[in-house]
Amino acid sequence: MSQEPADISKHLDAIAFAPDGGLVLSASSLTNRSWTGSLWYFNNPDAAPDVEQVTSGSVADSGISDVVVMSDNRAITASDSGAVSLWQLEDPNKTVLCKAYSVGHDDIVTSVSVTADTGKVISSSQDYSVLVWDLEIFVPTQTYRGKSSHYDIVKCVCCHPNHSSMFISAGQDGRLLLWDLRQSKPATLLDTVELSSNPTWVAWQPVEEHSIVTGTETGELVMQDLRNSAKMPISVHVHSRSITKLKFACHNFRDRLHNDFVTGIDWQPKDNWLFSCGWDFKVNSREVTEMENLSSPLATMAINETVKKSPTVSEPMDDAPQWNGYTTELQANGSMNETDS
Repeated sequence: MSQEPADISKHLDAIAFAPDGGLVLSASSLTNRSWTGSLWYFNNPDAAPDVEQVTSGSVADSGISDVVVMSDNRAITASDSGAVSLWQLEDPNKTVLCKAYSVGHDDIVTSVSVTADTGKVISSSQDYSVLVWDLEIFVPTQTYRGKSSHYDIVKCVCCHPNHSSMFISAGQDGRLLLWDLRQSKPATLLDTVELSSNPTWVAWQPVEEHSIVTGTETGELVMQDLRNSAKMPISVHVHSRSITKLKFACHNFRDRLHNDFVTGIDWQPKDNWLFSCGWDFKVNSREVTEMENLSSPLATMAINETVKKSPTVSEPMDDAPQWNGYTTELQANGSMNETDS
């Protein structure tokens, strides 16, 4: 898996920034005879996905559905083969090298997330399971499925930004679980009565550490405070299609720069630029300039919607506009404001 591929496949699946500002990009060969993947590093993010300007790259044995880059330039990837892989961006040329590879799942790995202390990796899969990996020895040490976890495809896991033992999982069985690995029975079923459909992605609110935002199959965002059950969740219907990714920001905007599924979004660490990739073989970027309202973070969503169609949007809440683009944002207080990028 150390050979550099000759070209970048059209289907771009995940995007993440390295600490130095370089861009890590994954791609999958969905239409070739062999379903392979590749991982790429661009020292200049604006050059992606031009293979002539790539810094380094490496072949993977299957498609890569998710990627997380840690502060020490190590990257964790989720594979369609059921494997989780550890990569190193070697200095000085940021050569992409696979350091560890292990098949822990029996189906596509849908997401990976690293704990706050970087000691563990949590993975979710279409095999209905959640795995906890020891990052040092790179093997799964705990497996959860069924009664103790989910009864259907697990769409997403998201580790708490500050507490290493805590994470959230969302499944196609309609379950939203809060996990605490210090407990003998680590999973607690959260109230999903405010969700109009199954959860597809979840993220921790970075300012209020006990609040989460959940995206659903029907394009709904729900914010809830996990410590205060008496506080009503905030629900906003923002689109007619499934929400695939969530990122937090501090300014409202939308865009329609893609013409196929958006599969990945991430913030450039040194500037106020949001990058996205999709199955249209595009890496788009846009500057978000008004960042002064830091007390009211926003959730940026990548939405499974194409701009080739004019979708029929079901009746939203009074304070929610009808969105036709790929990326939109929700203020932490639940209000929606529309700004063309």
